[in-house]
Amino acid sequence: MHATRILRCTLVVLLLGGTAAGAGRQNVAAPLTIGTARAVDATGAPGTAALAAADTRFGLAVLAAQPTGRTVVLSPESTATGLGMAYQGARGQTAAAMARVLRLPATGDPLLAGLRRRTDTLRGTPGLRISDTVWADRRERTRRDYLDRLATATAPGYAGYRWVPTRRPAPHRSTRRCRRRPAGGSRPSCPPTSWPAPAGC
Repeated sequence: MHATRILRCTLVVLLLGGTAAGAGRQNVAAPLTIGTARAVDATGAPGTAALAAADTRFGLAVLAAQPTGRTVVLSPESTATGLGMAYQGARGQTAAAMARVLRLPATGDPLLAGLRRRTDTLRGTPGLRISDTVWADRRERTRRDYLDRLATATAPGYAGYRWVPTRRPAPHRSTRRCRRRPAGGSRPSCPPTSWPAPAGC
């Protein structure tokens, strides 16, 4: 259940991010802000195989939680990596829950050391490029210690952006413009500016 909820939240964030990147023609990219990697004690750091096994167990758990009879395309490595970057900013019960869901073999500095070792190994693989930058609204304040943990573990930096919509959001009443498709279509044809979408859109 926790895996399913976290996956759904991740998909929502990815979809919203893709919408902003595709529809916001007036996006203004902020300069890259790079965290400072620090030396960490590698004692007790999980190896690459242990991290890969954790990602596999996480992916299988998410897959098992999906409804049967549906086609599911899932990259456990990509999903676990994205959530792992978010985990570095989590605290308290949220961090504990994410660690359980992600099947993390370690926490704290040992985890950072293991992730750095794996990242260095992957970067040395010919033809492989790693998505290692966090994008966020630059109007939101980002803690320096979070950027430092990302730089230490998997990411060389952080980039923020401010998304400026090309037009004002449509008012709620715009959903009234939805109409039924002709020729017996059962799904309504909804304008792209309608929000929230009516049932069936």
